[in-house]
Amino acid sequence: MLWPTFREFHLAIDYSDIPFSDFVTVYYPMGKEVLLTKTPVVGYHYSHFFALVLHPLALLPLNIATVIWVLLLLTSTFLFIWVPLRVVSPSELKLSPLFAGLVFTSFPILHNFVWGQVSVFLTLLILGALYASLKKKDIT
Repeated sequence: MLWPTFREFHLAIDYSDIPFSDFVTVYYPMGKEVLLTKTPVVGYHYSHFFALVLHPLALLPLNIATVIWVLLLLTSTFLFIWVPLRVVSPSELKLSPLFAGLVFTSFPILHNFVWGQVSVFLTLLILGALYASLKKKDIT
């Protein structure tokens, strides 16, 4: 096996030795600080609203919050694969294994799990807005 442990896999594709480092070192601390300070933590480059969304998660111990974050990443990645496949025609479904393979081996997805970023969440929101726009549905 090329990477016998998650840690070895993690170090092979990234420089940080902290799994989900963006979540652990930026998002989680910002969720804690959002109601206490007027300035963002170092490295936080997102909206104040997102910090407020992170706040309930930051009330939990870091290890529990990280597990929940990983579950959210897994769920969003599943939806990222499943939602587009729901809108393709049955004749195009034969390409779904190729699509899933491309998704799971893309560096943005891998880095989403290495750093714990929000790329997939944002992409799902964009796809949802695009779908609603195409269907002429109000999303407000």
